[in-house]
Amino acid sequence: MLGIGAKPGEVFQPSGWEWSFAAFSRLDSGDAGAAREELEAGIAAYPDAWQGYYNYACFEMRVGNTDAGLDRLEKAAEIDAAVVAKYAPQDEDFAAVYDDARFLAITGQAHSNGAGS
Repeated sequence: MLGIGAKPGEVFQPSGWEWSFAAFSRLDSGDAGAAREELEAGIAAYPDAWQGYYNYACFEMRVGNTDAGLDRLEKAAEIDAAVVAKYAPQDEDFAAVYDDARFLAITGQAHSNGAGS
């Protein structure tokens, strides 16, 4: 048996990232339904990890579900606002909403008057 990624003497436990690899592979193969199932499995396994919600947001943006994408991104930000603020504004998956007021608020770029930075 070969195990890669676990600490010596411990069983490997996938993180919130592992499901995204399978999901985006399935999406790239044209199976959005299977991709969605992979992402949902990841969130079910790690409901308190920002990564699952963030990647689900990316998925929703790629398939054109902007509102659902922003909902997922908002959930990721509730878990770890700093990491979402760091990565989302540079993530091409969110390019269509870079100037969207909701995106700016989620990523901490909106000023109190509602204007972006």
